[in-house]
Parts: sequence; structure tokens; C-alpha cells
Amino acid sequence: MSAPQPGNSDRDLDLAALFEEILERLRVGEAVDWDVYRARCPQYLDELQRSVPALKELIRLEQRDERLRCP
Repeated sequence: MSAPQPGNSDRDLDLAALFEEILERLRVGEAVDWDVYRARCPQYLDELQRSVPALKELIRLEQRDERLRCP
């Protein structure tokens, strides 16, 4: 994850860390355990759940780019 930027709120930093965590889980093929996030950070749960399709698309694009680079 990148270094915090001036003006970023704690909320933004919290969400960025959670997105990165979920993204890493998805990259290795793990399912997201929403009960864990519901207990840990209920204030972000809806936003995290709505973001999963975009995170999955990022992974798909990363994998496609890797395939295009490999001979």
C-alpha cells in the first residue's frame, strides 16, 4: 500500500487498508468472510461489499496483462 497522502482522512486510510486486504484474499482465490468484516468494521461493510466486483475486475485485468507479457 502507498504512503498516506496529506489530507487523507482516517476513514480513507481505513478503507484503503481494507480494500488491499480483500484484494489480496481474492488474488489467492480465498473467499471473503463477510462475518469477519461485519464484526470488525461494520461501518464499512456495505461499501466493501459493493466494491468487490470492481476488485475482481482489477484482478482479471492484472491476470490478462500478465498473460500478454509472458511469451
